[in-house]
Amino acid sequence: ARVKINKIGSGQMLRFEPHLVPTSKEMQVRYQIVPANKQPLDDQPAMDIVVEKSMKVFHLRTLLASANDLVPEDCRLRRVNKSGAGGNSLHQEQNTLSSCHINHGDLLFLEKRKLPKKGTT
Repeated sequence: ARVKINKIGSGQMLRFEPHLVPTSKEMQVRYQIVPANKQPLDDQPAMDIVVEKSMKVFHLRTLLASANDLVPEDCRLRRVNKSGAGGNSLHQEQNTLSSCHINHGDLLFLEKRKLPKKGTT
């Protein structure tokens, strides 16, 4: 099943639907959860999600992290390069997915970051 994001009032909801086809304003992206600075685990499959092309990177990161019981602030989205390794981190979180050149069918890593302990640099 794939996931579609529905807006309900001021919030958003994930809805699982088999054979979901994106509209012209939407696209399907794949994501995989990975440990910080590592390759994905073999038993961790990529998941498909249908999102609006105009969605901001920040909102996608927050949505994916929350849906997977992760703290959004402890995660980052990384583009997967052609060799299948984690590429550039999507730092410009106020940009839309389409302005970051995320395209239909692209794979993203939702990476759990290792944050420094409080009081250290």
